Amino acid sequence: MKVFALVGSPREGGNTDLLVEEVLAGARANGAETEKMLVKDLRFEPCQGCLECRPQGKCRFRDDVGIVVRKMDEADALVLGAPSYINFVPGHFKMLCDRLVGPTISIRRTGSDLVFESRLTPKKRNGLALAVCACEKQKFAEATLKFMEGQLRIHACGGKVDRLAAVGLQLYGQVTMPAGRLAQIAGCGAEERYAYQQGLLEKARDLGSQLVNF
Repeated sequence: MKVFALVGSPREGGNTDLLVEEVLAGARANGAETEKMLVKDLRFEPCQGCLECRPQGKCRFRDDVGIVVRKMDEADALVLGAPSYINFVPGHFKMLCDRLVGPTISIRRTGSDLVFESRLTPKKRNGLALAVCACEKQKFAEATLKFMEGQLRIHACGGKVDRLAAVGLQLYGQVTMPAGRLAQIAGCGAEERYAYQQGLLEKARDLGSQLVNF
């Protein structure tokens, strides 16, 4: 059982990265083999809109996108994690998703509708969309979650797609910050924040465990 995660945040060790790692820890606890890639470490060109990839899924660029496609194809479960930047995923992560369309998704027209089908090896794949937002209102993470859920459902083949919104995380690495340090920074309400963050970590581990259950 392989679980592959893509972290769309440019901040290694930030809240998105830390929560994805908790998800993977939960999967490993259930016997899964896990791998994580940070989009910031990948080197690739932006999509040129040439549509050469549409017939056979072959992109004319030869860069790190090919590695991501292979990892996705091998995976039995997929995790997408990203912060919400002005209500949506960061630009570099969106750029990668644009490039992944041709190699991983077949698009055909039936009447007036478009049908999206996975080009990945057919198998049931569970998925998890994880969005982090500095604002405490979940509505500001909603577009980010919906975008990632849409990608995951195309490749699910009957698998379950879950979501996790981690809102109100304004500080770098806040989700794993010790209670004492959080009290120094946040002051009033630190106990409630700490309890909330511990709940997020527990939820992330639980969702990771569920990724390996079919």
